[in-house]
Amino acid sequence: METGCRVVRGPDWKWANQDGSEGHVGTVVVVGKTGSVSSPDKTVVVQWDGGTRTNYRCGYQGAFDLCLFDNGPVGVIHNNVSCNECKKQSIEGMRWECADCLNYSLCTSCYMSDKHSLEHGFNRIEARGKPGVYVGRRLGKCKVEAKGIFCGAQVTRGPDWDWGNQDGGEGSVGQVLDVRGWETESFQSVACVMWKPMSTNVYRVGHKGKVDLTCISEGSGGFYYKNHLPKLGQKPESLIIPSTSSAASSAGSVDNSVNFDVGERVRVLLDVTTLKDIQEGHGGWNDKMEEVIGLVGTVHRITERGDVRVQYPGFANRWTFHPASLTKVEEFRINDKVSIIKNQALLKKLQVGHGEWTDSMAVALGKVGKVLKIYSDGDIRVAVADHAWTFNSAVLVKEESAATPSGYDPQSTSQRGQVELQGILQPSSSSSSSSASQQNHHDNLTAEERRQSQQLQTEIDQSLRSLLDHLRINSSTDIGSMIISEAGQGNVEQLKDLFRAHPDKVDVVRSDKTALQIASHQGLTAVVELLNQFGADINLQDSEGDTALHYAAFGNQPTTAATLLKGGADGNRLNKNKCSPLHVAVNKGFTDVVKTFLSCSCNVNAQDSYGDTVLHDAIAKDFADIVELLINFRGIDLSIKNKRGFNCLHHAALKGNARAASLIVQKSPELMNSAKEDGFSALHLASLNGHYNVVECLVQARALSEVDIRNGRQQTPLLLAVDKRHVTIAKLLLENGANVNAQDDVGDSPLHVVVMYHSLKFGGNNAAKKELPPSEPTFAITKLLMEHDADLTLVNKHGKTPVQLCRDPRLREILLPNSVAEDDATPKKSQTSNGASPHASSSSTSGVSMETGRKCRVCDLPANATFSPCGHLVACMDCAPMLKKCFLCKAVVESFAEVHQGGDSVECVVCSDEPPSVKFEPCGHMIVCEGCATRMKKCLKCKRVIEKKISSGKNAPAKPAELSENDEKYLETLHSLLSLQAHVREIEDANMCAICLEKPRNMAFLCGHGTCVECATTLEVCPMCRKPITKKITLFN
Repeated sequence: METGCRVVRGPDWKWANQDGSEGHVGTVVVVGKTGSVSSPDKTVVVQWDGGTRTNYRCGYQGAFDLCLFDNGPVGVIHNNVSCNECKKQSIEGMRWECADCLNYSLCTSCYMSDKHSLEHGFNRIEARGKPGVYVGRRLGKCKVEAKGIFCGAQVTRGPDWDWGNQDGGEGSVGQVLDVRGWETESFQSVACVMWKPMSTNVYRVGHKGKVDLTCISEGSGGFYYKNHLPKLGQKPESLIIPSTSSAASSAGSVDNSVNFDVGERVRVLLDVTTLKDIQEGHGGWNDKMEEVIGLVGTVHRITERGDVRVQYPGFANRWTFHPASLTKVEEFRINDKVSIIKNQALLKKLQVGHGEWTDSMAVALGKVGKVLKIYSDGDIRVAVADHAWTFNSAVLVKEESAATPSGYDPQSTSQRGQVELQGILQPSSSSSSSSASQQNHHDNLTAEERRQSQQLQTEIDQSLRSLLDHLRINSSTDIGSMIISEAGQGNVEQLKDLFRAHPDKVDVVRSDKTALQIASHQGLTAVVELLNQFGADINLQDSEGDTALHYAAFGNQPTTAATLLKGGADGNRLNKNKCSPLHVAVNKGFTDVVKTFLSCSCNVNAQDSYGDTVLHDAIAKDFADIVELLINFRGIDLSIKNKRGFNCLHHAALKGNARAASLIVQKSPELMNSAKEDGFSALHLASLNGHYNVVECLVQARALSEVDIRNGRQQTPLLLAVDKRHVTIAKLLLENGANVNAQDDVGDSPLHVVVMYHSLKFGGNNAAKKELPPSEPTFAITKLLMEHDADLTLVNKHGKTPVQLCRDPRLREILLPNSVAEDDATPKKSQTSNGASPHASSSSTSGVSMETGRKCRVCDLPANATFSPCGHLVACMDCAPMLKKCFLCKAVVESFAEVHQGGDSVECVVCSDEPPSVKFEPCGHMIVCEGCATRMKKCLKCKRVIEKKISSGKNAPAKPAELSENDEKYLETLHSLLSLQAHVREIEDANMCAICLEKPRNMAFLCGHGTCVECATTLEVCPMCRKPITKKITLFN
């Protein structure tokens, strides 16, 4: 078992749909170790593709909850073995070898896709060098569809996500394009995901035991044969030999019920001549076979004929042997009785390099000796009569009389003890001869005598067991380990005996854990009650400060937690991270355990090392049921702030948890206008971070809050939403009464903000080269603001209006129909229904010339009629009555008047490039264009001082989009200032403590992260990467 393996539910599964239902795939992320509380030996932790993460049995207590679906992600590959169907070189993951065809292999994909004959049996080979396991035929066997992170699945960020906003931000959904390998390190271990809009990258799904993604809509991974997959954690079982009539007949006299198992160690002890004869018809003979006689090899597989394929270390070839030519290599122990083979020539050969041969050994041939010592290289020192020699283990055969008595499991401690005990209590050998007559006498007993005899035998057995337990308990060299082991297995009676014999060991510690902590994590309530009866310290803490109640919370054991609390456990005891047991249960999402703690009135306002309460944690994890439980709990203080200054409503707004925000507002509406030290309220935070549902929840309670609440920089939620270009939120705020003309501390209105952003990013000389869709947020927001009567004449503290900051002609087109292009800000007037300029004169026509340069658009005669209200000169008096709208501005013509001789010029008297478009008042002359009128103080025609300049709307296409030199300089300076501010913020962030955000970072950890000295004092785990802090290093500037 390795981290990264892909798994599905197995034969002993009893956890309902914890995996998402049968066929859903998960990844092994933790392999259990001896002494671990959360993941003991023979267990694993699985991260299911659907998001659930918990541990399962892989041999623990003899149960197998999982099957291995694919071991390619851990790098398993069969080099130089190609799939005979898809022709893929070097099969990745498990290999499937046909038992009926010679050298015919399939990859997992082809095998599960029913390639090759379904009537043929197959051997499953999990990895190169591993023995094959016969799985039988596929015909008629049950298939299950694999579901999870496969091609077509929709995914979001997963538990090991470490890629910033590469996906487009929290909550983004991507689609899996395919699942592939990572170079030559692992196979089928990363998924290629396409995020919106069109961003593609690969992410880990098993590579190095990490899972970057969570599946929200599974894809199909094809079908698999459920019963052909190996049980995760189980060693390769004995190969089942298919019994067919043809195999039986072809094997001749060979017995197909082979007594060898795959993986067993065997050797050949026959001489060359005998081996040649026996090999005929069973693999044949090869002269190189002589080299392996006497050597120890491993059974690779059993052929369908019943012959045995053996792999020898150091040899490239595997040899096929007749079963009768092989002998199992037995394990020897000191004091075992062994016999030496009789073949002197073979013994001489096998002794080379293994103690060598001496002539004195001849007396030991065929004799029985006793094992004195076993060397590290496998050689064995044997005493025969009065001499001792060192033999190759291959020349020794264990005597049957030395084997373990039948009926006893050699792995059972109690049975071994009983065998030893019976040996002590047995009568001497001199009396053993009477056993037969005693048996005959027993056969002649009456039923009553037989019943009494059986009862007596039962009492003797019980006495023997009690004596055995007494000897075992009182003679053990490590009582502490025994107590921990028995507690973890729930053996109450054995624990009682142990504690009666060793009452002072009830709080013994092994691997930093007590028996009570182990039992609490495993939910062994009976053991917990027993330990309490024997006086276990119920509040004893481990090196991390965790008590038994913390362990019960970690293990999701509500009943055990209730038992501990009734037994006097302190439900508010904090560990070294200042987390209470309730913190643990909330962070794990264990609702039943949370209910247990709340029913016992545990402190819901306790704060951890980051200042977070349990409600902060529940909101961040989005555990809806737990959030509701906590908010409705009596005595909870919703106004408590963490070390970053966030109360629970702030936290809900920051994380986008609309349900939590709604419940908090209902219970504590006064928090609506509660602000952090920087002035940010919940509405500010939700608007800034784009959480529409939270904003909607808060503005619906606007009777209790102020939609235009200001932060420390005098910014309203609308200003922040516009700054981050959240169109829907800006619209929602405007529809709920937000002030469209609110100005911040530098006088910028929402229109200033959106125009400046657009001008800095898209405007200037390159504006025409950038193709922007009409749905570009800056366009949408500008239109939205203009629809809500945004004031274009507002001037910020730098003396600039939004129009003066606009560099992009496309954005200016949105602004100008409702704008006043003046140097001096003037009061805004109502707009006419046709969109004409509200400042065009309908009565004065003295500013238009009759020169022949301006012709009628209808008949080409000199234009001498000016339209009202727009004031444009585009037609003659004869044609004017026929026109309903102005050619230039499309405004409805209400009236027209004749222009007399002696009027103004039809072109700008200064630049002669553009038509005159600005009327001076009080004189009423229109002689210059907008660009030239900017610098004029007196009218060039009458020399009168100009008090007001009114644009007629006759703008050249490009000129108005160009800014004055001063405006361009202002924007460039602003851009430089903003860039400098961003750079300074980056420097501050890099050198500021990430916890308090106030003091400089002057303490570093070995993982590379750091905090300030004050915040680091109580830390045991890095707040950034969650790795244990083993060393704290002070930094000096």
